[in-house]
Amino acid sequence: WEVNASLPGIYTILYRFTDSSGNQATQVTRTVTVVDTTGPVITLIGEANLTHDAGSEYVDAGAVWNDVVDGNGTADANGTVNLNVPGTYEITYSFTDSSGNQASPVVREVQVLDTTGPVITLIGDANFIHEAGSEYVDAGAVWTDLVDGNGTADANGTVNVNVPGTYEITYSFTDSSGNQASPVVREVQ
Repeated sequence: WEVNASLPGIYTILYRFTDSSGNQATQVTRTVTVVDTTGPVITLIGEANLTHDAGSEYVDAGAVWNDVVDGNGTADANGTVNLNVPGTYEITYSFTDSSGNQASPVVREVQVLDTTGPVITLIGDANFIHEAGSEYVDAGAVWTDLVDGNGTADANGTVNVNVPGTYEITYSFTDSSGNQASPVVREVQ
């Protein structure tokens, strides 16, 4: 009888012999227990350390496991990446084979960075003609940012309504990660 070294289980081998005179030897039995004590091995698909731009979709490449007895498959992933909050996130991959052997966990580190500046949008026209002597109320500008959301842009400049001429109001904003928006200018005549 054969022992399948690739399949855990209990195998019995019987030894017997009959000599040329027909005398039988006492039968001897050997019990062989095949056990799986080797854990699976996990391999990352892709890099172990990644940087990812905040606000954009993140799709993890995953990891696979390989086991002497169970074959191979997709490792279990545990962890999340918050795309809207810059920081370092870990995804841990694990797997336990059918014999209870655990693979050594493998970790992917994803660093979410905010590298995209906010965008400023004028409220109203970029070129504005105003009657001298009357009060000027600027319409302002707003900013939007993938991480910080939106708000009112900072305005720099004044319009002297008593002196005809061309005036500029420059709108700016810097997000919480230090990314500056491209300044936007309104020209008031």
